[in-house]
Amino acid sequence: MATIADVQLIPTAYVEVYAATGIVSGTQLVVQNKSMGPVNVQNIGSQPSGTNLDGFIIEPLGLWRVPAGTAKVWFKGNGALAVEVM
Repeated sequence: MATIADVQLIPTAYVEVYAATGIVSGTQLVVQNKSMGPVNVQNIGSQPSGTNLDGFIIEPLGLWRVPAGTAKVWFKGNGALAVEVM
């Protein structure tokens, strides 16, 4: 399998992980927060505003599994995410 480049996040806007990686939407993923700060996560259909803090947080160096069948998942933070297909 090909190596997936880290997804670079910015603190002012949410990034959709499937679009950022080119992975087919709905694929089961494991995501690791590689930054030293928290990453906000929202599992919704459209991009949340940059000030929206709904959803939950992945702590520094924490992992989250994106369930199979998830249409879109959005991340916001200051650093990188490692993404792996399950």
